[in-house]
Amino acid sequence: KQFDANKDLQRKQQAYSGEKGGIDMLKDFAANYRGYQASVQYLMQDAQHDKQLASHICGVVANLLKVEPKLQLAIETALGGRLQNIVTNDEEDVKYLINYLKINEYGKATFLPVSSMKPHGIDRAEVLQEKGVLGIADELISFDKQYATVFQSLLGGIIIVDTFDNAVAISKKYRYAHRMVTLTGERIGNDGSYEGGGGKKQTSGLLSYETQIENRTAKLQELSKELKAVEDKKQTLEENLSQLRAQHTSLLSSLNTLSVDIATCREKIEASNAISGADKKNILGLSGDKEKIADRLEELDRKIAHSLNIIEELNVSQARLREKLSHLNDTLDAETTAKDGIQQSLGEKRYRLAVISSNIDALKKDIDNNVKQIGDLQSQLEIKRAQAEKLSATIDSLYLELNETSTGADLKEKLSVVIAQIDGADKLKADIGAQYQRLGEQRLQLASELQTLRGAIDHQEYVLNKIDDDLIELQERVLQAYEVTYSAAMQFKEENYDFEAGKNIISELKQSLLRLGNVNVGAITQLDVDQARYDEYINQVDDLKRAESDLKTALKGLTADIETRFEAGMQSINENFKIVFRELFNGGFARLTVERDPTKDSLDYGVEIEAQPPGKKLQNISLLSGGERTLTSVAILFSILKHNPMPFCVLDEIEAPLDDANAERVSKFLRKFSQSTQFVVITHKKPTMENADVLYGVTMEE
Repeated sequence: KQFDANKDLQRKQQAYSGEKGGIDMLKDFAANYRGYQASVQYLMQDAQHDKQLASHICGVVANLLKVEPKLQLAIETALGGRLQNIVTNDEEDVKYLINYLKINEYGKATFLPVSSMKPHGIDRAEVLQEKGVLGIADELISFDKQYATVFQSLLGGIIIVDTFDNAVAISKKYRYAHRMVTLTGERIGNDGSYEGGGGKKQTSGLLSYETQIENRTAKLQELSKELKAVEDKKQTLEENLSQLRAQHTSLLSSLNTLSVDIATCREKIEASNAISGADKKNILGLSGDKEKIADRLEELDRKIAHSLNIIEELNVSQARLREKLSHLNDTLDAETTAKDGIQQSLGEKRYRLAVISSNIDALKKDIDNNVKQIGDLQSQLEIKRAQAEKLSATIDSLYLELNETSTGADLKEKLSVVIAQIDGADKLKADIGAQYQRLGEQRLQLASELQTLRGAIDHQEYVLNKIDDDLIELQERVLQAYEVTYSAAMQFKEENYDFEAGKNIISELKQSLLRLGNVNVGAITQLDVDQARYDEYINQVDDLKRAESDLKTALKGLTADIETRFEAGMQSINENFKIVFRELFNGGFARLTVERDPTKDSLDYGVEIEAQPPGKKLQNISLLSGGERTLTSVAILFSILKHNPMPFCVLDEIEAPLDDANAERVSKFLRKFSQSTQFVVITHKKPTMENADVLYGVTMEE
């Protein structure tokens, strides 16, 4: 009981020291802002000693709010890196702090001035009535009212939901109009993004410092009470122990006389319970099977690692092929865009050609009309000339008649009429001549314009032919380079495309193609082959994992069997050890205990040897003297031999540190155990040599 009390007291003291050390560490972390980014940590540490600097800081976001333990993960997820933001009163404080960071070269930090922060909220209040909604984040925490705008800005637009399934359903229903965070740390953005996962620690733990300190302080108080109770119990046990020791001394002499008889009886009982040779072989066989299974597991792990490496290489190769395919598609889009530009330009040219052709047709009609008018005028001119010649002949005849008859009044009258007609004909002739000259000039001008238009038509026809040739060439290039026809490429057409920007993109893509080198035309086929290999490796990995699981199950069963056998053997050896120890020391107490460490495998547990020679307290074997340790080790040896007698055993000066009296005790035990085990002992002790059946002397050469 005293030993158990000491062990219990030691455990309580260790637990108390561990909790106290943990609390001190957490307080140190909180006081010195451990876990924060360097700039925030340095700034807040300086503020603890600089009152002027501290006057410009309200605090860090993580220290200005209180959160229930069940909401800590959700609030930490909602705030993220903003937990480390520094809150100030106004913008002037921010200017001062930023200047301070620059002067001391601490780095950058984010500041939240109370005067400039704008609160956020929820537009649709009915979302708060949905299943699983706990409320708005800023309403689920507690903080000083003067920082209301800060926390309403940071958390006012975030809804806390109990489970991820409920959050997804609500987000879909309201078309991702709200940001949501779950109690298990998942986050859904109002842009439709999702964030979550598990495994390693997901949050910074900045909000949990105070909670951990409170919990561990309460636990420390409980441990303090338990420690006091254990100390009182130890004191009571020590008082009882002093009384029992007096009784023990009186009973020791009678106990020693009975110990030999009891040992003899126990030997007979233990011999009947000893493990048979077949059981030994089974244990050895199980151990061998365990080693084989462990080797097989190592081999499977190596194969899995090799398969994973191959899969990783295939993934990299697949990514490269997809990247090349993406570049080729982008180049095709650029060429298609250029072709569309040429098509548009060709349409404009054809439209201009049609306009010019219609203008030419109109001019031709005007020329034909003018030519017709000229012909009519020429025929009229000929008629007028004939009339003029006729009039001239009439005038000549009239002059002759006038000369012959100078006094005819009627002739004078006729003459005046003829002269008037001549004047009118001359005037008409002049008008016709002027009109003829004007029409001739117009004809020349129209002929010149016709010649110019014909030249323009020839030029536009040349341009159209060249565009047609370029278009055919581009179609052939697209077909040869990308195996896509013009009609198939039209589905990639983009309206209102910026051709100038497209030229730059084409140039960059060409440079990228040059950097990529030659195109692997068999990439798609190679991708299919690699994909098939990848699927095969995945199947192999799955088979290996299933085999590993089966082997681990078998190994677990073997381990459980070995543990059961070990526990039984350990219990038997411990009972033997208690008896043999009392016989060798003429009293005292000893035992073997298994050190169960939860961090180790059950088969790797250590064994602690505790011994209490007569007149001493119970303690670890390492605290005994050399002779006591030797005698205790011999007791363990004989305890094992009692549990599992061996046919042959070699001992090399095991009693060397002992005096003759204790060596005599060891030799008597050897004599007693020689009935079932043959001992070969190397010794210099006289009592051992006296009790030996056969004695050999061995001398080393010089």
